[in-house]
Amino acid sequence: MDHIKNRSVAKKRAPPVTVLLNDPNQFKDLSGWDMELRQIEPGPLDARVSVWSGRDLTMIDTSFNRSMYQAGVSQKGMLAFGLPDPGVLSHWLGRSPRATSVMTFGNEDPFDGVSVSDFSGVSFAVEMGRAEQVARKIGVEIAENLEQSSLTEVDDPGGLYAKLRFRARQCISGGSGPLSQLEEEDLIVDFLEMLASLGPQTHKGDDRNRTRLVKNAVEVMNAALTDNVPISEICAEVGVPVSTLRRAFQEVYGVGPKQFYLKSRLNKVRSELARRPQGVGISDVANAHGFWHMGQFAKDYRRLFGTLPSSTVGLS
Repeated sequence: MDHIKNRSVAKKRAPPVTVLLNDPNQFKDLSGWDMELRQIEPGPLDARVSVWSGRDLTMIDTSFNRSMYQAGVSQKGMLAFGLPDPGVLSHWLGRSPRATSVMTFGNEDPFDGVSVSDFSGVSFAVEMGRAEQVARKIGVEIAENLEQSSLTEVDDPGGLYAKLRFRARQCISGGSGPLSQLEEEDLIVDFLEMLASLGPQTHKGDDRNRTRLVKNAVEVMNAALTDNVPISEICAEVGVPVSTLRRAFQEVYGVGPKQFYLKSRLNKVRSELARRPQGVGISDVANAHGFWHMGQFAKDYRRLFGTLPSSTVGLS
């Protein structure tokens, strides 16, 4: 019993780290997730990330004041999921989330979605072996499909969903003080019990044709972020007329393919500029991404990000 007693009182201070992101893709460096964020709503960006790391559990509180395209995978070997605040996701895996949706982030199965303005939510990651160890101790099973990206509704009559999000934010803000290993395990237990109560999953395979079409078009766009490929060529590549692609993008991401592609390229330029030292040739970076008319480039850049390219250089 002594080892249990010692474990329950031993504290490990894990002060949260809060970062104001100049480039939303700094999230990748903070979280370790292979993830890309693209701002698709015009205006100055206020992006904040707070990270709390314990022995077995990592929690991240994220907020963006602009609509974001989010895509990627979580860390391999981790059980990772997210609890978004109500109404902050417009589309996720091709669907519209509800108030108690749980996002599971597959560590080998990519996820994607679009957040609305003023997005906020908490995400969690536990090493899979540790999660399985705790699950065996409390007699619950971790569903195999939780390693896949999905959108699932919680059967939550007791309000556990909101309570967990509140407890997580207390930890992340430092309001609950440092946690012992036993207290951290209690949090993991609550998370596992909530995941065990998940209802039927809404996979990204639902409405397969539309979702697959958009996914294929985004892959073509991603392969040509340093060019300026006409949308007609992208349509020819995926085998649909422009009207069909436009309707699919509007339904899945809330923005047309032409604007999505332009904003993706501008986001790529912003990431490049933020990581370069002062004095870098902005035109060289813009030209390398298919922007040749510098006046139009500066206008488009300012319209999307609310600032000039020169204000971005060297911020990361």
